[in-house]
Amino acid sequence: MYHASGEHRVVHELALPQQSARVDIAVIGNSMVGFEIKTANDTLARLPQQQAAYGCVFDRMFIALEHKHLDHAAQTIPNWWGILEMTTARGTPRFIQRRASRVNPNASTHALVQLLWRDEVLDELTDLGLHHGVRSANKSVLWERLSGAAPGHLSKRDLKSRVRNRLTHREDWRAA
Repeated sequence: MYHASGEHRVVHELALPQQSARVDIAVIGNSMVGFEIKTANDTLARLPQQQAAYGCVFDRMFIALEHKHLDHAAQTIPNWWGILEMTTARGTPRFIQRRASRVNPNASTHALVQLLWRDEVLDELTDLGLHHGVRSANKSVLWERLSGAAPGHLSKRDLKSRVRNRLTHREDWRAA
């Protein structure tokens, strides 16, 4: 479905600032797509907190799970999440789409900008001419300035594009 290229970045265990969550796989490109994986040995106990965190950031979301979890997940997850059933055929893993994903109606630019590192936020603010008076500010102030910039300086769509572009071209990923 996705592979790492100049247009997409695949990140395993992407840390999200909301509720200290990590998504198993994030695909970053023209949109942000998350994949949460639940094996038969997993429980779905953390799923409500994960839903809240993922719902702030991802444009689309998929849960990949084994048959054991299908019914419970289908009743629990938002209707914009896609469902992939994990099976094995002759020792080869397969994914069967049980429900297509749709666009997340609630993604937040404020949550999205929190994926940027401090220097990346400052670079964006500088590009927009909004860096005055905040160069020594903490990340929270910088995130607020950048996420609040959309109405006056660029559209929400353009801000999301800028953040995704930064994440796609980030050279030195490090654990949060």
